[in-house]
Amino acid sequence: MAVWRPARPADAGGIGRLSRALISAFPERDAVFEERIRLCPEGCHVLADGDEVQGYMVSHPWRRFDPPKLDALVGALPRHADCWLIHDVAVAPRARGGAHAGAMLERIAHLAGGRGFAVLALVAVGDAQPYWRRQGFEPVATPELAARLAAYGAGAAYMERRP
Repeated sequence: MAVWRPARPADAGGIGRLSRALISAFPERDAVFEERIRLCPEGCHVLADGDEVQGYMVSHPWRRFDPPKLDALVGALPRHADCWLIHDVAVAPRARGGAHAGAMLERIAHLAGGRGFAVLALVAVGDAQPYWRRQGFEPVATPELAARLAAYGAGAAYMERRP
C-alpha cells in the first residue's frame, strides 16, 4: 500500500521518472528535484510503496507572480519569499482514486500557513486548471506573467489560493 513519506535526495530518480512519464511535455532533470528536496525537505514528499515512487509533491517558498523556469536549478530559495509554490505534484495512474494528491496538498497548505505564508501558488499546465479550481485555486493574469508562462505551453495558468 502506498503511503506519503518525506522525500529524500535519493528519491529524485524515481520522482524524475514518474514526472517524465506523466508530464512528458515538460521534462525536468532529476537534479532539479534533488535540489528542491535539499532546499526544502519539509515541502517534498513521495507517495511510496516500498522503494517504488508512485507519486510526489515538490513544493517550497518562492516569489509570487515569478514562477521559476522549467528544468532550471535555482541555487537557493529567495530570501524574501512571499508564497509557497507547488512546484510539481503527480500520482501514478495505479495509485489514483485514494485522494492522495488532495490530502498532501492540505498538509502542505497547513505547513505553509504555519510558516506565515498567506498564498499557495502554482502553474497549471495542459488541462489541469479544472482540477486546481476544485482545490480552491484561481487563475491570476498579468502581462508579466504571460511572458513567463509561454515556456509552460498553451493553456498554462498561474494560480493562487489561500492556505
